[in-house]
Amino acid sequence: MSSAIANALSGLDANSTAINVVSGNLANLNTTGYKDVQVSFEDLVNQSLSGFTNSSAVSGSTVAQTTQEFSQGTLETTGAPMMPPSRAVVFFVVQQPSGATEYTRQGNFQVNAAGDLMTSTGQFVQGWNADGSPLSTTGPTSNIVLPNTLTQPAVATSAFTLDVNLAGNAAGNAVFSSPIQIFDAQGNAHTLTVTYTETSANNWGYTVALPAADLGAASVNPLATGTLTFDGSGNLLTPAPGAASSIPIPSLWPTALPYPV
Repeated sequence: MSSAIANALSGLDANSTAINVVSGNLANLNTTGYKDVQVSFEDLVNQSLSGFTNSSAVSGSTVAQTTQEFSQGTLETTGAPMMPPSRAVVFFVVQQPSGATEYTRQGNFQVNAAGDLMTSTGQFVQGWNADGSPLSTTGPTSNIVLPNTLTQPAVATSAFTLDVNLAGNAAGNAVFSSPIQIFDAQGNAHTLTVTYTETSANNWGYTVALPAADLGAASVNPLATGTLTFDGSGNLLTPAPGAASSIPIPSLWPTALPYPV
């Protein structure tokens, strides 16, 4: 009788551990860098009962080990400039303000006002700081500090190229468009749209425009117009492939924006 009770208890205890692991996995579904914890079971064979008057050998089950999964997951775009991917079996070394060293797979870092690279919960990311000389990784680590006084000046878009396919069997007056992101001298993004309209077989007209809100009152859309002519095999005849045209955008650039056709 005691053996039967012990077998049942061992199974309940093993399943209790498994349920705890499953609940932990569910609780960490949205934890950055967390993958999975797996439970491994093993049989109990000829294990002696303790706590019973007549000790005897029983069988049953128990948890052999729980294994943390650290395989490479799918990389996702976050938009965060200080978020490196969490790769397999890689931990970032971080330090608490108290000086205690810890390890994390969460790479959602941020930079404080002093330039310290930190985790979202306030630990300092550890590593070696480059000082212009060859980086040495043999010395002790310290807080990674990024120079926050350096700025990179914005550079306005000066030219762009187009690589498009226009359907030769399109119905009459077919219209296609190509959005292109450009930047002004202040680093502000704008979406330039090139629209193609079929006028006849192998002939297309195109217009180039920006949203009215991006242009000054004196600017007129479309900014540029033109025509594209193809031969029967789909080769561009006019304008010549690679020839550059220009788009005048006086409110954004002082000179016309060239683009090859």
